Amino acid sequence: MIEKPEPEKPGATSKPSGDPELSARLEKLGQRLDQVRSGQAEAQTKNQTTRADNSGLAKAFRLSAEFVSGPIAGGLIGWGVDSVIHTKPWGLIVFLMLGFLAGIYNVMRTSGFLKKPEA
Repeated sequence: MIEKPEPEKPGATSKPSGDPELSARLEKLGQRLDQVRSGQAEAQTKNQTTRADNSGLAKAFRLSAEFVSGPIAGGLIGWGVDSVIHTKPWGLIVFLMLGFLAGIYNVMRTSGFLKKPEA
């Protein structure tokens, strides 16, 4: 019967062959792998800081949109009320102020400045 050689296990190291040239090449390869791994770790750290910056930028855009949308919605509602009831410009002024207050409230709520009351 012919015996099959056992397959090598992953991560198992083979015995050194005693060839100094081969040992030197393996050592050099190990050093290069360490350099590449450290470079990947640095790149990963840079990506994490970039993601953090992007999330801050996204939050800034969200807060500005929340702030601007309140007065716009209030102004449109006030203009509509003035058109229907014929009270120009009082409906626009009142609802614009309410929209401004709603925009400030939304920004404070979104940014975490206002906390929800605990039960």
